[in-house]
Amino acid sequence: MKQFSIKDLEHLSGVKAHTIRIWEQRYQVLEPQRTDTNIRYYAGSELKHLMNVATLVESGKRISKVAAMTREEVAQAAGNLNLADATAAGIAGQMKQSMLEYDERLFVELSDRYTAEHGFERLFTEVYLPFLEEVGLLWLSDAICPAQEHFLSQLIRQQLYARLAAMPMVANPKRVLVHYLPEQETHELSLLFLHYLAKARGDHSLFLGSSVPFSDLAQFAHHFPAVDFVTYCTVHPDADRVGGYVDQIKSHYGDSPHRFWLAGRPFAGVPPQAPFLQVFENGHGIISALHPGRPIGVS
Repeated sequence: MKQFSIKDLEHLSGVKAHTIRIWEQRYQVLEPQRTDTNIRYYAGSELKHLMNVATLVESGKRISKVAAMTREEVAQAAGNLNLADATAAGIAGQMKQSMLEYDERLFVELSDRYTAEHGFERLFTEVYLPFLEEVGLLWLSDAICPAQEHFLSQLIRQQLYARLAAMPMVANPKRVLVHYLPEQETHELSLLFLHYLAKARGDHSLFLGSSVPFSDLAQFAHHFPAVDFVTYCTVHPDADRVGGYVDQIKSHYGDSPHRFWLAGRPFAGVPPQAPFLQVFENGHGIISALHPGRPIGVS
């Protein structure tokens, strides 16, 4: 069973560790346990209860009133609030709970609810993309285990593949896009969505997936007269290598008809580049640049 530290609770619930300690000491909101070596930890049931308490407090209820409620009453009241919260942030918060509890039914219901009102593209950009960024940070901080991230990723991947499989082939594509991830980078969901958008907008889009050697890109550069190479990274290249990776692109493709579009957290500190090499810190930026005049909408 996963054991959570107070820092894990802070990362997962959004409640500051200092506040958690106050709630615990003054109102007995949580019941920590100790390992055989006397290290404090919290069980998954405590995390779930904390998230429910936080939901009620954020809605305006006083912590003293919430603390006086039974856990069953807290869970029911928080559940009612969650059902009524159809905002992107509210849906994402409930998705976090579905990930922690491996609740596929809840995840699908939340996704279907948001899609029915706003469309799949907005579900991905307004809910999935910010949530995936948060999940990546939680994974890096060890607040969640790899199984939880994989569970969530597979559910999102299934939705994307189902929609991609249903798309007709484009007769006269406007341009060629090659979607890839650099070596060691394996977080491909955001990139897969960019591939989906390109196909939905009439491009000839090829998806290579994760950890593609830089030298392999030359095959596409030789096969097509002009290629837009697109990547969306979460972890790699790391801070020590990102500059070298950008320089490598300039060296090999600076005088070519091909273009590169780099997006994601690793490129956040990279200064603006030449026209053939565009850099973006987030998904919204690269989507707007790749598909100007085609806003995200109902799909």
